[in-house]
Amino acid sequence: MKSSLRAFGIGLFVAGATLSIVHATTKEQPTQQTAASTQTTDNDAAVAGQLKALQQQKSALEQENEALEQRINKLEKKLKQQQTTEVKPTTETKPTTNSTPTYTLHIASGMGTTEITDTLKKAGIISNAREFEQYIIDKGQATKLQNGSFSVNKNMSYEEILRVLIQ
Repeated sequence: MKSSLRAFGIGLFVAGATLSIVHATTKEQPTQQTAASTQTTDNDAAVAGQLKALQQQKSALEQENEALEQRINKLEKKLKQQQTTEVKPTTETKPTTNSTPTYTLHIASGMGTTEITDTLKKAGIISNAREFEQYIIDKGQATKLQNGSFSVNKNMSYEEILRVLIQ
């Protein structure tokens, strides 16, 4: 009878343990699924928030870019107007023995060697603007060009023209 009672007790214990395991397993699955879906929902909300913030940043940057492009266009127009008004080449003829026409070159603040040599080429004083610009650079005189009005003529050499422009 002892062994029957012991066997019956062990059977109840095994049945109870099996039910506990089944119950624990089935409870964990829905809990894990609920936790996973909650986590997914939280991730989706976070991603949606980040996406909205990035879209707002993009919109702000596009507006800033447009404003900067408009400002650049205005500044370019203003620069062209200044260059047009500052660089007014005039040809003056002075009575000389060989009657070579003299050109008065006006160098304004901020004018570079390219602009100066292009102006001299357009006036017919030099034949090759790039060649004269390279001559100025090779002689190390590009930073020594002075602002003001200078009289030059077509018969002057590069050396003579440069000497006049750095006085």
